[in-house]
Amino acid sequence: MKYHFARSVTRMRSAAQRSIAGFVATLFTSVLGLGMMGGSALAVPSFGLQPFVYDPANACPGIQASWDGSTGNPAPSVFLTKPCPTATNAASGVDIMTSLEGQAVGNLTELNFDYKNGEHCGAGAPRFNLQLDQTGNQNAFLGCVYGTQTDLGNGWTHVSFDTAQIQTWVAAAGGNPTSTLYDLYIIFDEGTDTPVGGTVGAPGQVHLDNISVNGQTVGSPTSPQTRSDCMNGGWMNLTGSDGRSFTNQGDCTSYVATNGRNAPAGISQASTPAPTAIGNVELANPVQMLSFAGTDNGLSSMDTGTVSYSNPSASLSYSAPLTCVNVSGTTAYFAYVIPSGNAYSGTWVVWKVVDNSPDEAGFTTAADEASANALCESASATVTNYAVTSGDIVVL
Repeated sequence: MKYHFARSVTRMRSAAQRSIAGFVATLFTSVLGLGMMGGSALAVPSFGLQPFVYDPANACPGIQASWDGSTGNPAPSVFLTKPCPTATNAASGVDIMTSLEGQAVGNLTELNFDYKNGEHCGAGAPRFNLQLDQTGNQNAFLGCVYGTQTDLGNGWTHVSFDTAQIQTWVAAAGGNPTSTLYDLYIIFDEGTDTPVGGTVGAPGQVHLDNISVNGQTVGSPTSPQTRSDCMNGGWMNLTGSDGRSFTNQGDCTSYVATNGRNAPAGISQASTPAPTAIGNVELANPVQMLSFAGTDNGLSSMDTGTVSYSNPSASLSYSAPLTCVNVSGTTAYFAYVIPSGNAYSGTWVVWKVVDNSPDEAGFTTAADEASANALCESASATVTNYAVTSGDIVVL
């Protein structure tokens, strides 16, 4: 059911979300959140959220997607409902407006949200939808129950998907780290006929909070909802749904009066994506398979990513998190340790990959983590190169 439904939502979601009175939220880092509480100036937003409803035949009365100021972790939170049977062609959801759309899906390293205990966390909803083609026929589904769940002890549960989990579901959809992420959103399309049990307590409804992408989190709307939000300097801490800032109070109130049709006159404050390297290649002499996705966040302690490697002749196959990613121009270095349970476990490895024609890939080993990360950060690793016989390496 959800496969057919996802295609319908993909085609209709943009038009549907323009017609609803959904709030728009813009994502800020956790540092920004602390700044707000302290009364200091707001930091730069990097993506937006917009709740939406899809019900083309008005077949699900009462369906909604909106910010709820009465509950959250902390309040407000997004309230999604589907008060009708699952088979009904209707859904609520949250559009995630991010600059990652249009890039390789390997740049997506983390997704998570909190849901309110006792509501609806099912296999198919709420779920992250990763659209991997322009038509909406190829979608990776990350259902709520399949994420890593942590009970927060305050009536909410945290659900997270790391790089490896995301790529597992991308592969299940026929994609790979170099596939284009055309669209990213959350869908809630399981209805009131969903059986109660496990993590489903109140079928057909769920509150979501602290939606996060690549380690950044949003928990409240920051576009103006009323004229009063713009008053007394409030406009200075707000943006439109496109991430643009307001130039003055009148610019802000005009946005409210026209329901967002008069876009802010300021510049876009969307952040620049961090440098990234992704690839899925076969190497020769000996035959090796290498798949990786890593993001250079400036310091090895902040870098993120994962690698999968196999060498049949050495009976070697593993996946591991990256401890360092260094991207410069069309060249990238990344480091990791071979995990336990494999030949050569505990060995530190540093790869050098080049986005070229043809692509290049090679590796060396290091004595320990400090040495591996130093070779990675300094871009000084001398590697043994292997011919790339198929696949692609992309360094952004």
